[in-house]
Amino acid sequence: MPVAQHLATSLSGLLWLLGTALWVWMLVDCIRRDPDRGLWLWLLILFNFAGALIYFFVRYLPRASVRPPSFLGRWVRRREVLRAEADVRHIGNAYQYVTLGDVLRETGQLARAADAYAQAIAKEPDSAQALWGAASVEMQLGRFEEAKAHLAALMAIDPDYKLGDASLAYGRALLELGELDAARAHLEGHIQRRGDPQANVLLAAVHAERGEPQAARDLLEPLIEDLKPARDPTSRRARSDAARLLRKLPR
Repeated sequence: MPVAQHLATSLSGLLWLLGTALWVWMLVDCIRRDPDRGLWLWLLILFNFAGALIYFFVRYLPRASVRPPSFLGRWVRRREVLRAEADVRHIGNAYQYVTLGDVLRETGQLARAADAYAQAIAKEPDSAQALWGAASVEMQLGRFEEAKAHLAALMAIDPDYKLGDASLAYGRALLELGELDAARAHLEGHIQRRGDPQANVLLAAVHAERGEPQAARDLLEPLIEDLKPARDPTSRRARSDAARLLRKLPR
């Protein structure tokens, strides 16, 4: 057998083994953990390896707090986008624009999502969902001044929106804008109300920016120890962020 043919056969066998392993892994995950297993089991059974790839990116990774590639989300959710666009044309209330903005944001179409949320806010200025969506997009785009304004309006309506996520994002926007005194005061108040690990990381970053490395270290070191036993994605992310910031602090 020629060497090239032998290599091609070996590679084909390896790919088949990897594909089969992925399919079995995703099948077991779907059966054990997916609340919509009925639909996804059919996809895995009918499309085999291709179905396993789709399930991995669309269902498994988001559950593991990993965002799938935006192009894949656009392809999988294309009909959802089209339906949301039709609802905007035919009804056009703030709710329909927020729904369109959400699906566009989740599929990485940030500029279009920002336009949809702006339309929703124009129709209903006190829509918490629209303000949160607009602020989320602006944070992703690095438009922190606009995000700060929308988050301030949102917190005037509901200070604990999204279980404090809006307040946390406001603190992050202040930090990114270099408003360090305001960021410190806000984050200290947030921590007193909620005891959020990620807020402690942000507050440590504020101290670092203010040239206070020891104050930052005093926040980060006990936080890392406290979060060592944690297994939920939010706590693990906070611990990883804290450790990364701690390594950057001067001795």
